[in-house]
Amino acid sequence: MTSDRSMRRRRIWSWGTAGAGVVVVPVLAALQHIGSVDGMLAVVGTVALGSVVVMTVGIAVNKPADGRPWRLVVASNAVSCVVVALWSTDIELLRTVVAPALGFVPMILTSWAALHWLRRETGSKALRVSLDALLVAFGTAMSVWVAFVTTVIERTGDPFDASLLRVLCLVVDAAVLTVLVHLCIARGRANRAYPLLTIGMACVTVAHALIAIQPAYPGLTPTTACLYPLTIGFGFMIAATLHPTMADKPPRRPRRGDNFRQRFVVVLAVLTVSVVMTVLYPPVGQTDRLVRLALFALLFCAVLIRSEIAVGQSEKEEDRARHRATHDDLTNLPNRSALYDDLAAGGPQANMGCCLHFMDLNDFKLVNDSFGHRIGDELISLVATRVVAAVGDLGVVYRYGGDEFVVASWSFDDCPCVAAKEQRTETPAADPTIADRILAAMRQPFELSVGRVFVSTSIGVSFSAPSAGPLNADDLIREADSAMYHVKATKPSGAAIFDDRLRSIALSELELTNAMREAVGRDQFELYYQPIVELHTNEVIAYEALLRWHLQGRMVSPAEFIGLAESTDLIVEIGEWVLDSACAQLARWRRQQSTLRIAVNVSGRQLRGGGLLDTVKAALERNDLPGSALWLELTETALIEDHLSAREVLRELVALGVTICIDDFGTGYSALGNFQKFPIEIVKIDKSFIDAIDRDAHKVVLTSAIEALSRALGLATVAEGVETTEQEAQVRAIGCRYAQGWYFGRPVPAAAVVGGLALATPEC
Repeated sequence: MTSDRSMRRRRIWSWGTAGAGVVVVPVLAALQHIGSVDGMLAVVGTVALGSVVVMTVGIAVNKPADGRPWRLVVASNAVSCVVVALWSTDIELLRTVVAPALGFVPMILTSWAALHWLRRETGSKALRVSLDALLVAFGTAMSVWVAFVTTVIERTGDPFDASLLRVLCLVVDAAVLTVLVHLCIARGRANRAYPLLTIGMACVTVAHALIAIQPAYPGLTPTTACLYPLTIGFGFMIAATLHPTMADKPPRRPRRGDNFRQRFVVVLAVLTVSVVMTVLYPPVGQTDRLVRLALFALLFCAVLIRSEIAVGQSEKEEDRARHRATHDDLTNLPNRSALYDDLAAGGPQANMGCCLHFMDLNDFKLVNDSFGHRIGDELISLVATRVVAAVGDLGVVYRYGGDEFVVASWSFDDCPCVAAKEQRTETPAADPTIADRILAAMRQPFELSVGRVFVSTSIGVSFSAPSAGPLNADDLIREADSAMYHVKATKPSGAAIFDDRLRSIALSELELTNAMREAVGRDQFELYYQPIVELHTNEVIAYEALLRWHLQGRMVSPAEFIGLAESTDLIVEIGEWVLDSACAQLARWRRQQSTLRIAVNVSGRQLRGGGLLDTVKAALERNDLPGSALWLELTETALIEDHLSAREVLRELVALGVTICIDDFGTGYSALGNFQKFPIEIVKIDKSFIDAIDRDAHKVVLTSAIEALSRALGLATVAEGVETTEQEAQVRAIGCRYAQGWYFGRPVPAAAVVGGLALATPEC
C-alpha cells in the first residue's frame, strides 16, 4: 500500500512539473512586454538549471535499471543551461560563436540517449528503426535547406549566413523524434515517460526551428520566441524523469512488433514534403544545386539500403513463419504438419517407402498432475533431446502432439521390421534398430528441476516398402498408432510391429466397436447380477450389476468389449444405460426387501466426463430410490487420472447418500493414502488375493493387512472371488465384513434371482 501511495505521488509530481513549464510562459510574456530580454534569459536559465537538479533527484528516486541515457539527457540540459548563460553575456565571441557551437552538444547527447533506448527496447530491430530515422533526417535536411538556406543564398549569396549549425540541429532533432515516437508506439500505455520526453523534445525542436528562421526570414518572429517552447520542453523533460515508469524494464518481446507501418507514415510524410518543397523552390546558384544533389544522392542510397533490409527482413519473417508452422515451439522438432508434408512427398526421393515409429510416454499424465505443466514441458524437452540423440542419422524425429513422438526412417537397408514382414513371421525376431535405441535411451532416469524421474515408452512400428507405391500417411500413422496401443495393453513398455496379426486384431476391434454402437438400441445388452453377502448374518445385502452382451447368438465376454468401450465415448452411453437399468431392477426388488442395494461399476471416462452426478440423480429420481440404495464401484486408476475433479464429484455423490467403493484393490496403485483423499466407504479386495488365500501364507498376511488398515480407517471390506468353503472360512476369520463370489452365487439374469434374496446357481 505504501508503495502504491509513493507511485501515485510521483505521478502527481511528474504531471505537476509538466504544467509548471507552461506556467512559466506568462512570466516570459510579461518580461518580453517590458523589454527585459536579460530577465527572460535569467528565467529560462533558472528553469534549465532547476531541470538538471530535479531530474538528478528523479533518477535517484526511481532508480532505473539503466540510468545512463537519462543521465545523458540531464547532461544535455546542463549544457543548455550554459548556452542560455552565454546568450546573456556581453562578449560577442561567446554569444555569437561559442554559444551556437555549444548549442549543438545537447543534440549529440540526446541522440546518444535515444540510440541507447532504441537498442535496449528493440534489440535486433534497432538497425531498421535507425535507418528510418536517417531517412527522416535526410528528408528534413532537404526541406530545411530549401526553406531556410536557399532563401538566404538568394538574398546574400552566402549559404553560411544561414547558420548551418542551427540547420543541422533541426536535422538531428527530426531523427531523435522519430526514434522517440517509435519507442512511444512500441511501449504503448505501459510507459508514460517516453511520451513526456517526446513532447519535451518536440518543444526543443520548435525552439530550434524558430532560431533557424531568423537568418532566413528576418523580422518574422521575435528573437526571443524560441525561449517559450524551450522552457515548456524543460518542464516535460523533468516530468519524464520524475514519472515512475521511467524505471520500467523493457519487455522481453515487443508487444507491437516492428511498428513499421506507423513509422512509414512519418517517413513518407517527411519525404513527400521535401520533394514538394524542392519543386516549389528552384535552386539558386551552383552551391545550392550541388548540396541538393548530394542530399538527393544520400536520400536515394538510404532508401535503397532500407528497401534491401526490408526485403531481407520479409524473407526472414516468412522463413520464421514457415518454421513456426512446421515446428513445435517447445522442442523445436518438426511437428505433425511437417510429418504429413514429408510423408506426402514420399521422403527425400520419390517413392522411397517409409518405416514409421509412433511412440507414446507412459505415465506422463502422472508427472503432469504431480508436478504441474511446467515440469511436464521440461520432461518433454528432455525426452525430445534424448530421442533425437538416440535416433541419430537413422531417421527424423517429429513431435506429434502431447507426449507422442514419431520417428520416420527412409532407409530400408537394416530395417528388421521389413525382414519380419517379408518372412511373414508372426512376431519379429528382434525389435527395429531405432526402437532398440529409443527404448535403451528411455531406461535412463531424467534429471528434472524437481528431482529424478523415470518414464518408459511404448512404440508402434508400421512401414510401407518402396514397391508399395505412393505413401499413404493416414494408413501409416494409424497402423503405427494401433501397434503402439497394443504394446500399452500387453506390457509396461516395448515395441511392436503392425503385422498381419495386429491388422486382424484392429479389424476385429473396429467391427466390434461398430457393433457396440448399435447394441444399446437393439437391446443386445443385458445385466447379470451377483450377490454380495454380509458374512456375519449370511444375508444378501446387495447385488453387483455385471454387463453382458448377446451378439449374433454368442455371449461376448466383458474382457473383449469393456476396454474398447472405455477408449471411446461409448462407455458413457453404456454406463448410463447400466445405471438406469440396474436402478429400475432394484426398485422392483425393494418392494420385497426394502434394504437391498445395487452396486454399479463406473469407468474413469464417466467420472471425468462431468455428467456422472446428473446421471445418478436422474436414475435415482426416476426409480424413486434413495441415494443409500446405490453403491458405485471405481478403480484406483480412475481416481488418480484426475484426482481434483474426481474428489469433488465423489463428495457430491456422497452428499446424496451414495456409497463409494474401491474395486479390485491390490492390482493398481494400492495406495491407502487415497482413502483419506476421497470419500471411500468400502474396499473390495481383488480376487487375486482370495484365489490362493487357503494355501498361500503371504496372501493371508496381505489380505489381513488390508482388512486391518481398512477397519482402522473406518472402512468396510468385500472379499471378491470367494469360490470354496475354505476361502469363505478364511475371509470370515480375517474379519472381512462382506464377501462375493461363486461360492455364494454366480452372475445370473434378473429372472433367476429368487425373491431378491438369493440366486440360483446354474452350471453354465
